Amino acid sequence: RSYWIPLSAAAVMLGTTVVFTLHRAIQRSAGTVIGVMLAGAILFFKPGGVYIAFCIAALQCLLEMLIVRNYALAVPFLTANALVITESMHGGAGAGYFMIARLTDVAVGSVIGLLGTMLLWRRFSTKRLPELMRNVIRLEGQFMEKLLTGQNADEHKLRVSLVRLRDAYDKALGEFPHANAEALWPAISGAQHLGYYLLSAQAHRRPPAPFSDEEINQLRAFFEQAEQSFIVKRMPADIQVPHVPHYPRISKELSALYSGLRTAFEK
Repeated sequence: RSYWIPLSAAAVMLGTTVVFTLHRAIQRSAGTVIGVMLAGAILFFKPGGVYIAFCIAALQCLLEMLIVRNYALAVPFLTANALVITESMHGGAGAGYFMIARLTDVAVGSVIGLLGTMLLWRRFSTKRLPELMRNVIRLEGQFMEKLLTGQNADEHKLRVSLVRLRDAYDKALGEFPHANAEALWPAISGAQHLGYYLLSAQAHRRPPAPFSDEEINQLRAFFEQAEQSFIVKRMPADIQVPHVPHYPRISKELSALYSGLRTAFEK
């Protein structure tokens, strides 16, 4: 039953990160051992005919009920069901042969899946964080400029970018090692708060306040410098954080973003 090996590898690699993949490998291996014991108990009584059909139906029902809730609890029923079906189709072979084959193939497949994840995308989400952060900062600068000049900004693009950034950060925490991801949290948190306050400000639009060209240029310089910090991977220069009297909370979030950037890249 060599196809059990790639099936196990694929199931394990659905963990998306090294830590989650390791959890799935452990869950699949432990669940397989329990499932083999359960199948052995069923096959010990040598069921046949309608009893085999009943056992398969019961195991499949339990599997479908649990697979969407808890993978570890579903694996024993998955293994037991596969062994009962296989043994009933090959009654001439001993049940022990299929049990040993199942244990061996799942163990090999789990190891392959874990190694594959570590080799292919061990730090995938962590490497994407700077690019996603630069994109969010650039969109926030464009969004804020349009907000302050009374234009309509693209809410959908900014909202999607914020969700992607947080999703990548959560996945990066499951990678190994994740020290770099944790160090970026102050800056990511500042960008997240600023983005959602900007979206809220547009939803509760106020009349645009008069802004001079110098203030707009200062705003652009701030966001360009913040974006540049993720390219050169060092603290932004000591630039003046824009103050927006019309939106005092956004001014506070701009200061929080700047502080987060300095903290993230502080040596």
